[in-house]
Amino acid sequence: MVTYNIDNRVQLSEDTAPKNDDQRIALLLFYDAFARGDSSRLAGMLDSADQIQLEAMTKSGEFKAATDEIFAIDVRTGMSPMGDNATLGLFMVGDEFQPTLWTYTVMEGSTSGGSFKSESTPPNMIDRLSGDDWITAWYTILGLEIARASEMDEEIEIPTQDFTEEDDSAGGSPGGPGGPGGGGGAPGKRKRDPSKPKVNPNRGPGGPGGN
Repeated sequence: MVTYNIDNRVQLSEDTAPKNDDQRIALLLFYDAFARGDSSRLAGMLDSADQIQLEAMTKSGEFKAATDEIFAIDVRTGMSPMGDNATLGLFMVGDEFQPTLWTYTVMEGSTSGGSFKSESTPPNMIDRLSGDDWITAWYTILGLEIARASEMDEEIEIPTQDFTEEDDSAGGSPGGPGGPGGGGGAPGKRKRDPSKPKVNPNRGPGGPGGN
């Protein structure tokens, strides 16, 4: 921390620090940029999507307002379910705690930091984390949220009525249901038994429109 002039508000304890020095340096530089409110330096360590978000926050003044109030940053490390390096930063801002979770990669021998990508933060996350390993707990909560979102909506069975008739002779007059002289009934065409002859109820079998 002395070598890289890391702000002493950044707290990376030995028991949670990565074994790899390159990763330790990357983490310290990353959170130091937050502590100092240095958006330009931070942007160089973010993936493209997070860079766009940071740029918007910087322009609006939101980033400065948030980082000005940082009292301390507790840094924790672990692994994602996919085997990526992960870090949880627990920011104490004013009198509140605000957690963020990131995955990151570090080039071996690099002293300029790593590449960090933010993970989703469900609502009220600080109140939902528990246990000794908050990173594992975070991914467990994310899994539950994803499973809930992917559940199919409740299927509602709409009652139906079969208006199919075996014999057209029981139907309405020519023109179909609802047509001129129609006798009412279900909308649309009715099915006819192809084995039976067509019958016009208003004319004999031998008349026009009969068989």
